[in-house]
Amino acid sequence: MSAHSSRGTTWERIREAILRRDGYRCKRCGKAAGRSNLEVHHIVPKHRGGRDVSENLATACRRCHIELTRIEKNPARAEWEAHLGV
Repeated sequence: MSAHSSRGTTWERIREAILRRDGYRCKRCGKAAGRSNLEVHHIVPKHRGGRDVSENLATACRRCHIELTRIEKNPARAEWEAHLGV
């Protein structure tokens, strides 16, 4: 079972909408990728009160998503927010 499958079809609809909105491109590096190689990243993590709303979600390739998750654990996370203009 994937990490997202427990969220059900509502998450899948949100995820697909964000991927479409972002043109199936990583918002961090700009790389285009297939749907299965893209993640939807929470800008403000859920454990910090972030919600599953479009303003808080951005498409990231797997490589960038791993890096963004690492950055979130570090104050240097502001780099990502600055990149998105948050």
